[in-house]
Amino acid sequence: MQSWLGPRLFGDPTTGTVNVYGDGTPKIRYVAVSDVAELALQSLTTPAARNAIIPFGGPEELSQRDVVRIFEGTYGRPFAAVEVPEPALDARWRSAEDPFEKSFAALLLGVARGLDSGMQPPFESFPIRMITVKDFVRSLARPGRVRATS
Repeated sequence: MQSWLGPRLFGDPTTGTVNVYGDGTPKIRYVAVSDVAELALQSLTTPAARNAIIPFGGPEELSQRDVVRIFEGTYGRPFAAVEVPEPALDARWRSAEDPFEKSFAALLLGVARGLDSGMQPPFESFPIRMITVKDFVRSLARPGRVRATS
């Protein structure tokens, strides 16, 4: 959430803009950094984690369009969407020459295509009170919150 829903990649509450990659309808399991850290800690003592690959994502599947509505509802105003069509993302990926830019373009293309759509994390094996996108956006909107610029 901190990366994908922040002002550099997705939504900037100060300007009232959001970036929507592709058509914005594939579902994604946005996950908070603290939830990933908690899963890592629980993995040390959870038998289901031993020698396992654990598919993990946030508590709900939401499209980018769903997240735009959450931002708008939380901030009480419309956000202007900057549409980035999938063909433009694909062209960016194909033309990227340096490995970092190629990887970054591939990640944006993955978001446009719903990079983890349909994944079912094993929530029953890891009791975590996870942060929802709505919780995250509300935390961004708290009065007096210092906005990180990085």
